[in-house]
Amino acid sequence: AGGTVGSGGAGVVVLKPLQQALADGDTLHAVIKGSAINNDGALKMGFTAPSVERQEAVIAEAQAVADVAADGISYIEAHGTGTPLGASIEIAALTRAFRQTSSRKGCCAIGSVKTNIGHADAAAGSASLIKTVLALRHQQLPPSLHFATPNPQINFADSPFYVNRTLAPWPAGETPRRAGVSAFGAGGTNAHIILEEAPPAPESAPSQAGQLLLLSAKTPSALADASRNLARYLTAHPEVNLADVAYTLQCGREHFTHRRLLFAETAPQAAAALDTPQREPVLTHTTKKTPVIGFVFPGQGTHYPRMTTTLYREVEVFRQVVDQCADRLTAELNLDIRSLLYPAEDGVGDGAEGGVAAQPLVAADSQRQPAAVADSAAFIIQYALATLWLSRGIQPQGMVGHETGHWVAACLAGVFSLEDALALVVSRGRVAEAGEGGDSSALDRHLRGITLNPPDIPFISAVSGSWISDDEAVNPDYWAQQADQPVSSTPGLTALTELPADILLELGAQSPWVHEVRQHLPEQTVITSLLATGDARDERAVLLQALGQLWLQGALVDWNACYAGEYRRRLPLPGYPFERRPYWTATGKTVARGAQEYGKQSHEEQSHGEQPYPQQQSNEPSTADESVRPADPLPQIHPRTATAHAGRLYPRVQQALLRQLADTLKTDMAELDVATPLNEYGFDSVTLTELTDQLNRHYQLTLTPALIFEHPTVASFARYLSDEYT
Repeated sequence: AGGTVGSGGAGVVVLKPLQQALADGDTLHAVIKGSAINNDGALKMGFTAPSVERQEAVIAEAQAVADVAADGISYIEAHGTGTPLGASIEIAALTRAFRQTSSRKGCCAIGSVKTNIGHADAAAGSASLIKTVLALRHQQLPPSLHFATPNPQINFADSPFYVNRTLAPWPAGETPRRAGVSAFGAGGTNAHIILEEAPPAPESAPSQAGQLLLLSAKTPSALADASRNLARYLTAHPEVNLADVAYTLQCGREHFTHRRLLFAETAPQAAAALDTPQREPVLTHTTKKTPVIGFVFPGQGTHYPRMTTTLYREVEVFRQVVDQCADRLTAELNLDIRSLLYPAEDGVGDGAEGGVAAQPLVAADSQRQPAAVADSAAFIIQYALATLWLSRGIQPQGMVGHETGHWVAACLAGVFSLEDALALVVSRGRVAEAGEGGDSSALDRHLRGITLNPPDIPFISAVSGSWISDDEAVNPDYWAQQADQPVSSTPGLTALTELPADILLELGAQSPWVHEVRQHLPEQTVITSLLATGDARDERAVLLQALGQLWLQGALVDWNACYAGEYRRRLPLPGYPFERRPYWTATGKTVARGAQEYGKQSHEEQSHGEQPYPQQQSNEPSTADESVRPADPLPQIHPRTATAHAGRLYPRVQQALLRQLADTLKTDMAELDVATPLNEYGFDSVTLTELTDQLNRHYQLTLTPALIFEHPTVASFARYLSDEYT
């Protein structure tokens, strides 16, 4: 080579401590064993003239830091400037460094990415590092392009190195594959890194058959692209661990408003379903806000034999709560209630973990259980389900319970502790067993001896059918009366409409009372947590699908909590399909065109009648003429003196801002979305300053661009103006 060929570029490398990356299940491409950096200092003959001594020193130091002898390195990614002087000095320095621990000849391949892309200036070292990482990952030695004869000033014959001319397998040796990477900068700065191939990834934990795959995007067309990309990946990798795919999509991706989910058991099945996303089992929805969720607790009449057995065996959070409750009730009921919930023939009590093996379990009594036992069983299952949902990040904004479910709601709201709630449920059941005129003194004594608290979560009174008041919740007489008074259902359902809950989550099996809920509240989505009687599906699959439905509607789910105690790996799945658009702010036309393209719907989503996002409609033409004020200008505003009218002003302020934005972009208001960040319309600091100046001139304000950075959407900026000015 006779000189340097210039180029340019940038490189991004994600670094993480090895043990943390292994624990997190990340995909590892290579390991940095050690590195060193120095400067030629006074040894350099000129600003760009390299020094053999300091290059030798930095290479030897990096090997020492990595605790790697030269014989353990089989490839060097050289700096490779391509100049006669620089190349000969680099090989001389490498040879001297290697000779400190090795006497072998011609054993280490050498090459440089500069034969592929030229000298990328400040990114040259990053490019070399990335190339070598990929070579380690693919276990192949990349060639140096166009090599014919060596620089006559380089003595390769007596060195440890040879120029690799063709793509070749990187053979395994007694040690892991290792490489050195050199980067020498102008001014005499020298850097060297020792890389090693990534260790074998730990095996993922066993998983259930079905997996929930999630996709989301900012636009319908991007969602369609993401679906196609994932389908192609699954088709090309039919052997992939689908549980790891699900984990990566759930925990390794940001979630946007346009959402799609699929429950599948194999990669080919998932790929086939994603090829036709208009049909089940693929579900698609556009969420506009985080939904309000209400918990619904049915009564004790919905229990069936072996209900929640799978959850008890396989879901630790659920099992811990059941064991805690059962242990507290064993003396009170004179039996281990797990013997009724999970009979021994199911294998739960025959030595498996779970806290049950200490006491032999008996088969469930085929006759109807006493009310105290039945009520306790219903309470435990529903409370354990509620705890499970809370651990997944699902928080209720309101609750309603039927019969025993009312006590579950009160306990979950913090009215009484779990220990007191269990004792109260047993006492209440015994009052019911005694029938009319039964002795309720035990219940009364217990109620007077415990602390009752105002509810932390609103719930509906089973007596009045309206939202329980703090006075009712802390009144022992209320709970004593509730134990033997008729249960109100329909008035309570009417009160639920005041929440208003977008989603009602049933924490129990499907019951006649919940059917009444569905009929009385047709506008709300009702999702059940458990199987109905006779349903042969897997309980964990039903719970997972319910969680997926909540996510599809916009609920904030803690997906990492779903994998507590379970090792999973993140896979390099297809990334986000960015819809690249040109922006040129010299004229408004290109910016406007980009905004219009952003709002276009894909053919696939149009067939469903879905809108990409809420559109603001206006029949008035937009104008760029600053002499023409908007038809409906901002109301007269000044620094806030009162906030009584802020909520009423918000729609008008938002509409006026949309008009101003349309004027700036030279587009129509119908093409704009109040929830889209302005930078996605091509705004930068310069154009935001221009927009701020226009707003100040039109509406006599003193706004700064920083305010728009803090409130980057029309909706958030309008809310700020409405709250701060009247």
